[in-house]
Amino acid sequence: MAERIAAKLEADAALRREGVIDPDLDEYAREARRPIDQHVADFAKHLRAKRSAEHADLTIQRLNLAIEAAGVGTWQQVTADLIERGRTHVIVHGNGPQVGYMAMRAHLAR
Repeated sequence: MAERIAAKLEADAALRREGVIDPDLDEYAREARRPIDQHVADFAKHLRAKRSAEHADLTIQRLNLAIEAAGVGTWQQVTADLIERGRTHVIVHGNGPQVGYMAMRAHLAR
């Protein structure tokens, strides 16, 4: 069994070296499997470096509310329907419609 796994890993590495498998796709897949709260933490760090603490805190609060309402744990699970569900939840709870736009932009940018 270990020999088969090693052979597969060796074959995959050769395919990457030869350009048959795009290594960038591996990175996208790895990022998609990361817990969404890690992505939010990265985004919060970015926001705090660019915007006011008040803006960053409000944005992250809205984003977390939308993520919770959508019930997603990784980017792999994010769909347009779930973003809309989260956005609607945020609007209904009085936190503004901007989060839906921000979430959609973030999802489409990957």
